[in-house]
Amino acid sequence: MRWRLQVAGAKPEVIIRFDRREIPYARLMRRWPRSLSGVRRVLPAHLQVAAPPAMARGGSWFVLALAGRQTVGYAWVVAGLEGRHIAYVEEVAVLPHWQRRGIGRQLVKEAAGWMATRGVTQLEITPLNDPAWIEAVGFHQLDGRLYVASPVELR
Repeated sequence: MRWRLQVAGAKPEVIIRFDRREIPYARLMRRWPRSLSGVRRVLPAHLQVAAPPAMARGGSWFVLALAGRQTVGYAWVVAGLEGRHIAYVEEVAVLPHWQRRGIGRQLVKEAAGWMATRGVTQLEITPLNDPAWIEAVGFHQLDGRLYVASPVELR
């Protein structure tokens, strides 16, 4: 999918392309794809060095936001522990220069659409910081820091 984004000081618009990639758990255990490692630097240090969670063995899906050939953000979704109908948004990261432009929100919506086609009926996320943007996307608080949404409602 392509998405047009107005960027101050740039050409009239920048085209953001969203790419879907399924990356096997074994590949993530060896080394992160180069296209993702630059964006991962915006995450807290403990997440940058953390191994993929065990539930990623059940499936690991990435939606990349690309401006030209540069990866400017991604959303990472893994299979939920409760079965194939639940998936967990593990990470959403956007490069600082591209933040606060709706890219993270659009990444989550793209991931939700993809997961809906895979039969997922519930997406879960635990935001690390202010959950306001998660709520604006359409997630609602279930318990403590856990937020849930139907992928169909987020598309």
